[in-house]
Amino acid sequence: MLVSASRPSSAHSPYLSRHRNSLIFRIRIPADLQTCLGKTEYRRSIGRCYAAEAKRRAFRLAAAAFEVFSFARQALERRAGGLTHDAISGNEYGLMGYTPINISQRKSPVTQDNSSSSNGYTSEFQGRALSSLTDEEIRAIADTWLLAALKGSDLFALQTAHIRNQATPTIKDLEYRAGADATTAANLKNIYLSDLKARSVGRMAQEADKQLAVHGIDCDPETESCKAFQHTPPQASPAYLKTCQELLKAQVTFYEAAEQTAQGEYAAHDTAIEALERRQEARKEKRRDKSQQRRENASKPTPAVKPSPKLSEAIIQYLDQRTREKKRDDLSRRRTESKFALFQAVIDPEDALPVNMIGAQHLQAYRKVLFGFPANRRKKRQYRDIPLPLLLEEAEAGRIPEEDRIDRQTIITYCQPVIAFLKWAGTNEYHFNSAIANNLNVEKPERTEEEERDPYTAEDIRKLFTPASFLTAGMRQAAKIMVPDSGGKASRYWVPLLGLFTGARLEELSQLHLDDIVLVDKKRNRRRLFTLGQPMPDVRAVLDEAKQAEETPCIFINDSKGYQRLKNKPSRRYVPLSSILVDDLNFLGYVARIFQEADEAQRRNYAPEDNGRLFPELKKTASSNKYGHKLSHWYGQYRERVGIVSGEYGEGKKVFHSFRHTISDWCMQQQDIQETAAISYLGHKQGSITFDIYAKGTLPHVLYSSITAPFSEYVRPLLDIDGLKQSVWAGKTLN
Repeated sequence: MLVSASRPSSAHSPYLSRHRNSLIFRIRIPADLQTCLGKTEYRRSIGRCYAAEAKRRAFRLAAAAFEVFSFARQALERRAGGLTHDAISGNEYGLMGYTPINISQRKSPVTQDNSSSSNGYTSEFQGRALSSLTDEEIRAIADTWLLAALKGSDLFALQTAHIRNQATPTIKDLEYRAGADATTAANLKNIYLSDLKARSVGRMAQEADKQLAVHGIDCDPETESCKAFQHTPPQASPAYLKTCQELLKAQVTFYEAAEQTAQGEYAAHDTAIEALERRQEARKEKRRDKSQQRRENASKPTPAVKPSPKLSEAIIQYLDQRTREKKRDDLSRRRTESKFALFQAVIDPEDALPVNMIGAQHLQAYRKVLFGFPANRRKKRQYRDIPLPLLLEEAEAGRIPEEDRIDRQTIITYCQPVIAFLKWAGTNEYHFNSAIANNLNVEKPERTEEEERDPYTAEDIRKLFTPASFLTAGMRQAAKIMVPDSGGKASRYWVPLLGLFTGARLEELSQLHLDDIVLVDKKRNRRRLFTLGQPMPDVRAVLDEAKQAEETPCIFINDSKGYQRLKNKPSRRYVPLSSILVDDLNFLGYVARIFQEADEAQRRNYAPEDNGRLFPELKKTASSNKYGHKLSHWYGQYRERVGIVSGEYGEGKKVFHSFRHTISDWCMQQQDIQETAAISYLGHKQGSITFDIYAKGTLPHVLYSSITAPFSEYVRPLLDIDGLKQSVWAGKTLN
């Protein structure tokens, strides 16, 4: 039965009326909204349908009307002069999101107040520059637009005439009608596709201009306007493009929800509104929390300003703390003090500057001096007698010849302590802008070809370890006759050989202890070969026993002793000993000799703190705080004496560190050596959290079989082993 056959009573639906034999929806507009909406009631034809369907349509339209009434009241609160009919219908600012292209671009008359309104709009956007908005704030603008469109879509027609060149569709075009030739879903898809194409002509940019005007956001017309968007090439700023993108995504969401609504499915529409309202409420809650926090902070009494010490006093506090925490030893502290002395001479020569008064201008002045300061000023005759204040003036003025100045890497070492000090001062509330330390950030220089290290060639190895030169290098000349030096240095014999077969760093070998000669099994369990206070072991028997137990003789490079230092954490490792060292040259026999001397010294109670070091003749130097400092000088002189000065083509240096490059280069040429094994052998970082943190390195027996043994066979033909055995430090073999 069609509704047109009978007149419904008010009991059936209070919103249905009959006009000229057709049913209409009718609702009275509240008195306080009649002026701004431009009418006293709203009417809409229901169309011919059954009674049940007519009632459902009437209730849906009524629900949408109440949403619009609520939205209009909220809009009234935001506008100073009231809301006009053009504004709410979308003809001024496009609150429903779909306005004609030729709409005028007028600034929003929204007033600034201290409260937050609904739908995501906040007064804090008013007057702000678009470039100052965060992505979340731009997203809030798009959400405001989408929420208004979704809430108003059930009542107002989509204004799409400018897209489809058709009349504005009626409400019945948006509602599902079974058996219709052209469904609304198809129309909505066409609109969606049109919007995607419209981006090329800037329709989305025009919508962005309108919404930014609604929120009172200050935009640069050169880069934040539709004109900039359409310019060839585009000149739109990233913030403006982000706004267009968020509005386009909001339109897609609207069309998807409208498509479902047109087919009688309201879940997507309601879900979208609920999600937007929750998001907007969360934003309002966040703003309320910030406002409350500001009020609480304003009500708190101003804390007393902590007195700031003088720069010189704070530097002493900083260095004392670092020393107590064992982050610096005595030598490191002396070096750091000399750098701080130069820093203070530049920015505080009168010793009166409080730490909290250090500013960017001070650090910029210090940086300028460093880039003009002479290198080795205390050693060079032309600079060592010049008073420091005068030298600083010369450096600042750039009158020091460029070839005499300190290099970029040295400048970095002068800046790093000051940067760390300023961060410490900020932590201790002596300075409240430690970010000024960024003025001392100096880019690290690239390593030049002259600074590179080349590996030793086969011919280099022959020259280095020729017995006629290598064995006499550790002897002294008496009456022009080369005689064995019984008080000579075993380190000059063993350290280069250990460097050749292990690739260990010079200082790692120079600081070795008896405890660092170990046997390691396949489960990474280790045991010491020599332990002070225990009887002298039978080395040959211990090695035979180790072979049966599948234990590998190794040196254990570590920093367990107080005087030992490592470059970094991966440097802690086991390195297998070559059979040439153990079986042919009797390195363990030398270790046994050191064990006897150290054990006797310990029993007589006159053993030094580092008793048991493998090379006790090596002492730490005050200038470097390293055991291998003098040994490095001796090796450099010996290397030059045998004719090894630079790389194959003269571009790289060959020094003790070249032993590491020799093994690394050899491993690279072998096809069956895994990179992780070579990295473990040399103590480098793996570059992966899996291997650097969770793994414990390649097992020693694997390193021995894959690297130590084959490398020893590569080196064996290059060495005169019988001649090397003649050294007083090699002794008899274990065979």
